[in-house]
Amino acid sequence: MILAVLATLAALVTGGLGAWWISSHNSRLRPTSAGLQSASPSASSRAAPQPTAASDAVAIAPGLAREPAARGVAAFLKTYFGAINSHNYSVFSTLFVPHIRESLEHFNAGYRSTTDAGARLTGLSTTSAQSLAATVTFTSRQNPADSPNHAACDTWNVVLSLDSTGTGYLIAPSPAGYQPSVQACH
Repeated sequence: MILAVLATLAALVTGGLGAWWISSHNSRLRPTSAGLQSASPSASSRAAPQPTAASDAVAIAPGLAREPAARGVAAFLKTYFGAINSHNYSVFSTLFVPHIRESLEHFNAGYRSTTDAGARLTGLSTTSAQSLAATVTFTSRQNPADSPNHAACDTWNVVLSLDSTGTGYLIAPSPAGYQPSVQACH
């Protein structure tokens, strides 16, 4: 009985952390990871990789071109970034395992001004028989108030935990303690 309660609590904490990470990629939450760099006014006004329009396309790094799952993961990520760029909660929410889906209000707070572009699948690894870890880099543009480091442009390096559904993927909770890497564009 005690083990069942502890397992349930561990699942809830892990799910909550995963939902927090996914939603905080552009939310008002401020991750405290030591790897984050605070943007100065001059840093966010310098020339940076600035997408002129949203791009939902996801490039596949050359080293992954022969990976059997790469095209399917890239297609999934295209839907993910498309939902963010179009601010489409109904699509976005279906991309997560049910217990970490966030509310419409949380989605709107986190992605209201976000446009993501330049997504690239840079790594894939098997984490279990039905799960993958997908490493993705991309650039986000947003109102500085909506950025974890107050920058109008951020570059991200994230690892998404993906569960295979047999016909596609769903974003699953990230491992406990996981923090994405985000820096103001240079």
